[in-house]
Amino acid sequence: MKKIYKKIVRFYIVQNLLSWIISIYLKICYHTSSWYIKDYNYLNELLKKNDSFIVCFWHGRLLMTPYCWNHKKKFFMLISGHPDGRIISRAISHFGINTIVGSSSRNKMSSYKNIIQEIKKKI
Repeated sequence: MKKIYKKIVRFYIVQNLLSWIISIYLKICYHTSSWYIKDYNYLNELLKKNDSFIVCFWHGRLLMTPYCWNHKKKFFMLISGHPDGRIISRAISHFGINTIVGSSSRNKMSSYKNIIQEIKKKI
């Protein structure tokens, strides 16, 4: 089953379909649940400064990330270039979130350089 999945998700059309399904699922989850945003004042202070900053989310908190960001300031998320990462990247693009492709295990310096480039652009 795992081999079949790996072959199927390499197809562009499958990645697009899965990303669309994921984005619909996120919208359903958001609109059918109640949410509490903790310590929002810290984010507001950073936004007032109109400066670049880095926001970190742990894997267990990533699912609803698109709804944590409803500002005009650009948001970039570091995501793997593997097929799974491309699916996630396309899913979050439906919410206006941009992607920086990178890896924590392979070619780390390339990831760091891409992040620094975006920060220097004054996101």
